[in-house]
Amino acid sequence: MDGTTVAAVAPFREGELVEWVEPGRLPAQRKPSAGVANTIRLVRFEAPIDNEQARVVFGGEALTAPLNELRRPAPAPLALKTPAYTQPDRVALAAVRQRLLQALDNARQANAAMSAAAAAADRASTTLADARAELARFADHDRAAADRLVDALRSGTPDASHGPDNPADREAARRRCDAAERAAAKLTAELAEARAAATDADQRVRAAVRAVVVGIAEREGDLLIRLEAEVANCRAALRALAGYRPLVPGSMPTEIALPAHVLGLLTPTPPPGYATEAPWRDLYERLAAGDADADLNETPPWSTAG
Repeated sequence: MDGTTVAAVAPFREGELVEWVEPGRLPAQRKPSAGVANTIRLVRFEAPIDNEQARVVFGGEALTAPLNELRRPAPAPLALKTPAYTQPDRVALAAVRQRLLQALDNARQANAAMSAAAAAADRASTTLADARAELARFADHDRAAADRLVDALRSGTPDASHGPDNPADREAARRRCDAAERAAAKLTAELAEARAAATDADQRVRAAVRAVVVGIAEREGDLLIRLEAEVANCRAALRALAGYRPLVPGSMPTEIALPAHVLGLLTPTPPPGYATEAPWRDLYERLAAGDADADLNETPPWSTAG
């Protein structure tokens, strides 16, 4: 291969650190798969093989990489100044927990009131049904008496039937039925109001739960600010070391060969299954169930401690 050809297919300098972006593939598949994250490795460019491939070195191992998957890394970010870290505002979180406790207590009272109103409405419904049945018996007697009178008139015999009730009993039954209807209507309206109050109390509990979850997320975010700055500073320092060539009198500058696992940290990709809502869903459900002191597990799944 002559110099002209090499220059045409060698977009990188010999010894230059470049990123090898390998398209994501599912296990046992050769073709890239949509939705699978790319693998990015920091490698040292050695020389082109042809117009499509080049020799690279990763962690001391010589590899063959497609030229179209190689690229220069973005400039190392300037070191971030780690912000002054302050302890999360536990007072504010304690305050929203207290509001959740109050909302839970209000909801318990509202649900108890709704249960009492439902029981009263059921008793009123039973009383009204009994009163209407009593009036229906008077009506049945009247119809039977009318039928007997018709039969007596047809046969020309006197009607010997007598009413088993007196007018006072009939009027008292009518008044009891009217009173039962008014009571049932009133207690049914009270039950509707109690149900609306219980629904509103439950919504206030859910709002208080969300406030506690947000407070905990703010606490975790405060910690993330510090960790992100520390990680960015550490990565910037290691990337600077990866490109450092110590000058040795009488010889060419030589790189400091970093281990493959260290180089892999300089262009990280999120591991599969990293993001999960499970701990937040568990927290929300425990808070809503009445555990106002619920918090994230001591070691969330995204933590590396353990």
